[in-house]
Amino acid sequence: MRSSPSFPPDTSLPLTLCDDSAHLFYRICEVQIYIHDEVLGYVIVLPLLHKGTYDILRVIPLHIALEQGNFIYINTDKATLYFDRDRQ
Repeated sequence: MRSSPSFPPDTSLPLTLCDDSAHLFYRICEVQIYIHDEVLGYVIVLPLLHKGTYDILRVIPLHIALEQGNFIYINTDKATLYFDRDRQ
């Protein structure tokens, strides 16, 4: 069983754990129930907040000259590029 202290590093719950926020957790969580070898199991999926810092760059496609009279143009599906300090 995992609890709040065993979440990945630099992550936290999006809400405070208290009786008043129980209905909010119910609204944002996903419960997956399964049966395996006559044992009932469940997984509660909650979104976590990551405290990392990211750089956001706006992608501007440019023509790049390959050789005299030949250019390459790379078009992207995304208008922005996000990466952390480790370039991941």
